Amino acid sequence: MRDFNPDVVVDSFGPFGCLATRVLHIPLASVLQGNFHPQSGGFKWWEGERPANLPSATPVFNTVAGEYGLAPIKRCVDLLAGDLSLIVGTPETDPVSPSGSVTHVGPIVWQRGNAELPEWLVALGKDQPLVWVYSGNPRYGGAGVSTAIDSIVVIRATIAALADAPVHVVLTTGYQEMPAEFGTLPTNFHHAAYLPGRAMAERCQLMVHHGGHSSVMQSLAAGTPSVMIPTITERESNARRLVALGAGEIVVPVETADGEKQIDSDQFGKTVKRVLAEPGYGAAARRVAESMAQFGGAQEAANRIGASRFLSRHT
Repeated sequence: MRDFNPDVVVDSFGPFGCLATRVLHIPLASVLQGNFHPQSGGFKWWEGERPANLPSATPVFNTVAGEYGLAPIKRCVDLLAGDLSLIVGTPETDPVSPSGSVTHVGPIVWQRGNAELPEWLVALGKDQPLVWVYSGNPRYGGAGVSTAIDSIVVIRATIAALADAPVHVVLTTGYQEMPAEFGTLPTNFHHAAYLPGRAMAERCQLMVHHGGHSSVMQSLAAGTPSVMIPTITERESNARRLVALGAGEIVVPVETADGEKQIDSDQFGKTVKRVLAEPGYGAAARRVAESMAQFGGAQEAANRIGASRFLSRHT
């Protein structure tokens, strides 16, 4: 930052960069999902009383801040609020307290301008619903290594519940390899390493995913309902807000003794069937999509940063 001497730094929940802007007195424009802003309700995990004596990195940040003459912070998340805070989402998808002084810019989801669905997918019959399953990274630690944020449970649950069901299932893993344990997929399943997200969200009748913020934004922007299997508290927070909007359902996994997550595949299958069958879910998702369309997304975020007082001396 000293070398480039920027007029403004744009950051997205990177506490080290945010602290550096304060040390160097450089204006900060934060681009955040709602529950990362200190004036939001935070994550689902903390809806109840916060457990005592939890470890915290705040004292470490305050030690560094003190060395530069900065006032201490109460929580690490306090670093993330910028001089300009742009929230990805809308007031109903990503609520923040009015005292937070934020600007909602709507969903920021990316797709190549010339993106098209492959011919094999276009050729799938319209006689059965199309379910798009996006698992995210099945194994963050590699084959045979279980970590807390793995999403392999999404694939397992979908295969167990929807194998040979009267639906087309398109499974994508974000350029990640399919775990070897699954072998040959059921005949109604189709795997692709990657497909353009917005096009898929608009083509399918249901998205199944892990509740990640981008997946939630993608489904709502397309007006497509979701069934979510959240694997960490941030994802559960996103998923429960979508459920509250009436645009989908959630099946929360439980962690077994070996660290793996699992769900009741029968319950999951019934949930998928219900969301596909009941028109209220799709109607709610389309209502949210219409609301989201009033926001400018990435272009609006860029415009807000460009028109900010930090850059006004250059215009």
